[in-house]
This record gives sequence, structure tokens and C-alpha cells, in this order.
Amino acid sequence: MWRIYENIAGGAQPDYVVRKASEIYEHAGENIRKAWLAGVRSPAASDAGTPYNRHQDYAYEVELMSTVLGMSPQQALTAATATAAQLLGVDAGVLAAGRPADLLLLDRDVGADVRALREAARRDQGRRGRARARLIDLRGLRIAVLGAISWRTPPPGYGPWEQVAYNIARGLVQRGADVTLFATADSSSPGKLAAVVPVGLNDDPALNAELCTELHVASCFAARASST
Repeated sequence: MWRIYENIAGGAQPDYVVRKASEIYEHAGENIRKAWLAGVRSPAASDAGTPYNRHQDYAYEVELMSTVLGMSPQQALTAATATAAQLLGVDAGVLAAGRPADLLLLDRDVGADVRALREAARRDQGRRGRARARLIDLRGLRIAVLGAISWRTPPPGYGPWEQVAYNIARGLVQRGADVTLFATADSSSPGKLAAVVPVGLNDDPALNAELCTELHVASCFAARASST
């Protein structure tokens, strides 16, 4: 939400998104701060995949834990690691003998300034991370990604589901998969593009949204049927 609010001036987001982001911005920070001060465990998180929220910018979310909630740099770092792991129920987030760990080496002391997370000198995924990397070679696999059609893909501004579909398609292509993205005809695809709807439904009010949606979904199933 913070990223969307910070990019309102760009003018690429619908009015209803601007109104919602502005309303939430006024109250969300204070409410989350009160909850944390009352003892509610608060992990660092993100809305990655939605507009302006990129997975690789997660360090900024940790900064917000400090600047918005008032956590110390060390508390914010703990929220992003140990606390998040505990709430997810995964064996991660701490440095201890015999425990799995992905290491991030920094040039500066993150305990003094949480912005040091932006300047990673080196990443070491450890044994478990390298094992995961060996499992995601998808060469030879054909995958269809059915995106939303409210906007083109990737969206010019707002358009969370279009952005998520694009991110998934891009990641699969990077791993060698043969990907077809079903989206609007004015979209860009990291792999192949299939379309029956010319533009996003929000870009052309004359389009029949229900009919276009049915045709869009049907085209994906028809492509699957014709390939068998």
C-alpha cells in the first residue's frame, strides 16, 4: 500500500485506487503501530506482485518497519527473519549451529542503519537454497498462464493480477519453460502471447466485460484441448 500511495503522483492509477490508498495511508500506519506496541507479533511482509511492489525490493519493507512502526533496526531485522519464520511455521530465520540459513553479507552495519539491506555485498543460499535451485529447471515443460484482462499485461500502473501473471510467466520462462501467456492483445509476454480481447476492459468501456471474460477463459481451455 505504501508503494501505491507513494506513486499516486504518476497518474497511472484509477481514481478508486487513489482514494482507497489515501484512506488506508491515513490510518494503517498508526493502527499497525498500536498493535505492535500492544505486543502483537508483527513480521515484515510485502504486497509483492502488485503495482510498484517488486520482490527484489523487500528491503524497503524492512525499512518501513523502522520508519512507520518505530522499530529499531535490530527489531525490524528480527521481524523480517525470526518472527516471520515463526509465524509461517518454517525452520529458518535464525543463525545457530545445525540450523539451515541463507546468508546476506553487507558492507555496513544493519544494526545501525536498516537501509544497509539495500546494499548487499553477497548472498549465500546455503545447502537448502542450492538444492531448491536444482529443482526448478523446467526445460521442456509447456505451461499456460491465464492472466486477468482488466488492463494490459504488464499493467501501466494499477493492475495487480495482470502484474502477478506477468511475474509468474517471466519466472517460468527464466527456468526454461515454454510459456504461453493468455492476456489482452496489446500485452507483452516473456514467452508466447495468446489473445482474443484487443485491449484491457478498463481501456475500452464499449467492450462487453462478461462476454470478453468468457471468451478469454474459453480460449485458454480450447488451446489446451487442441494440443492433446
